[in-house]
Amino acid sequence: MSLLLKHIDDFPIGTENQEAWAALDAHALQLVGGSAPFKTLLKAAWSKRGIYLQFTCEDSRLDCRALPDGDDLYTGDVVELFLQPDPKIPVYLEVELSPLNAELTLMVCNTNGVYYGWLPWHYEKGRRIQHFVCVAGEQVPGGLCSSWTAELFLPFTLFEGMTAEAPRQGDCWRGNMFRIDYGETESRWALDPACKTEFHDVWKHTQIIFGGKEQ
Repeated sequence: MSLLLKHIDDFPIGTENQEAWAALDAHALQLVGGSAPFKTLLKAAWSKRGIYLQFTCEDSRLDCRALPDGDDLYTGDVVELFLQPDPKIPVYLEVELSPLNAELTLMVCNTNGVYYGWLPWHYEKGRRIQHFVCVAGEQVPGGLCSSWTAELFLPFTLFEGMTAEAPRQGDCWRGNMFRIDYGETESRWALDPACKTEFHDVWKHTQIIFGGKEQ
């Protein structure tokens, strides 16, 4: 499978910009582990400055702790994304966002399944990821809810060193998008289920295609 990114004009993420998201197609993530009945939808696009992603996650309770940015967010409810600009180079970006709007961003070096993450340097201003989370319910650890939505903007400047230049129309990266939910049982979803529950099997990830604008 592949994910085609529509080219759009830049917009600030947040609740006041739902018209921009409404114009994008939604892609259902597939359950690859566990048995939670919740749906997870993804919307994605790109602009001349970066990549936009929105996850909409059905849920009943926020099973996560109030961890700070950069901590082990994957030990609680979380959405995750992996992007590898050049599959010939075993380096990719991993980003996690919790329902409490905490962020973990790593550059991961993965050689034949042996991997570890590095935090970004000079992670500020135009290099910093923008993110926003809205919860239909209580945005607290253990809070009851019906869903939560995570929005992210990833600037291409953050990928400097992983790729020589920003992508152009027709270029392809490799990547995947995921969700982990810790309800009664741990459940996992993936856009491309080929890697199953091992999210770092990047060689099984899908093509991310940079498309054009709709006329």
